[in-house]
Amino acid sequence: MIDKETIMRKIATLPDADLQKISEFLSSLEERLDRGKHKADALSRVIGICEGPRDLAEKHDSATTVFRHRAGFGKRIEYWIIGRMLKEGLDVYVPLVDDDAIDAVVRREGGSFITVQIKARSSGVVEGDAALFAAISHEIRDNYWFVFYSERMDTMWILSSDEFIEEADQNNNGKNRGKRSIWFNGKKKDKETGLTVEYCKPQFEKYIAKDFQKLKSCEPSA
Repeated sequence: MIDKETIMRKIATLPDADLQKISEFLSSLEERLDRGKHKADALSRVIGICEGPRDLAEKHDSATTVFRHRAGFGKRIEYWIIGRMLKEGLDVYVPLVDDDAIDAVVRREGGSFITVQIKARSSGVVEGDAALFAAISHEIRDNYWFVFYSERMDTMWILSSDEFIEEADQNNNGKNRGKRSIWFNGKKKDKETGLTVEYCKPQFEKYIAKDFQKLKSCEPSA
């Protein structure tokens, strides 16, 4: 950032006509100061205008941190869930390139394979949206499964491609036309505490999974 002394040296080298313009501009700022609209001296105000808001760097760092958290959360949860799969004895293979909505490939007993997409929602999402998974591009695929996880509800749902198509809503217009959304949770007020409570909607309770047995042996529903 340019300090006041540097600016003063640059001003001293300017032609008289330019100095006159600067003088008039500073005078106008001083008049505003006299009206109590500014606390800093006029030159400091000019420097401030050149430098930008004092908290600009802090705002940028904060925004970058939030972005990195959101961008990294999904990948961290993917690895966490894959780690749980491995712990349960599944043979899991992770693609080097994620360009086909496949986060993991699981080898079942007998040598068959299934593909898995992992979707996660962090604890910091808007209240009531703990298990809302929106704008998903998907058409029915053989041997394809979804693993959905809500951090705030600490709940996991496992659906086959067919089950997801059956349960999800499809957007008919707008920028997400053709994409699908599924909202596993509802919300209600706790009568005693008055706080909002998020819960799994009854129709989705059958998809709640405590382990990955469904990926080991279940066949997709017809």
